[in-house]
Amino acid sequence: MNKIILVVTLFLIFAVVIGIARAEEPNWDKIVPIVIQIESSGNPYAVSEDGCIGLMQISRAVFIEFCEKENDDYYTSDLESYDFILFNPDRNKEIGTWYLKRIWNHYLLHYKLEQNIENLLIAYNFGIGNLVKYRKGKVKLPAETRNYLLRYYKLAKVKR
Repeated sequence: MNKIILVVTLFLIFAVVIGIARAEEPNWDKIVPIVIQIESSGNPYAVSEDGCIGLMQISRAVFIEFCEKENDDYYTSDLESYDFILFNPDRNKEIGTWYLKRIWNHYLLHYKLEQNIENLLIAYNFGIGNLVKYRKGKVKLPAETRNYLLRYYKLAKVKR
């Protein structure tokens, strides 16, 4: 019995040291509605200056990534159905939630960044590449992203 405890303990220490241990999965049911409020104020027909669409302001790049990774039948090479799909609130929320989870479970780990809400939100708003640069001290957070974080924390506190 003591050998089992020792092996498990050593594994856990090893896992933490090499970064295998992951942070606890966020409560997506609480995060997603707040992100929707910040991104579009709940307007499923919102379109940003950058061409991001719908409740969660999905970009063309995120839509393509979702379709490729999930083998989604809606993807067409000319993206003629892109707008139509993303104006559908359920579909937009599905893809936006998928992307938040992808940031959390893939990108933050890939770039060896701490899995926390702040990094998740910065990556969603400012981009994963910019998050990496920010954490290395190469760029500052723009006002939009700082305000995004402030709005999230304010809304999250109200929601509790």
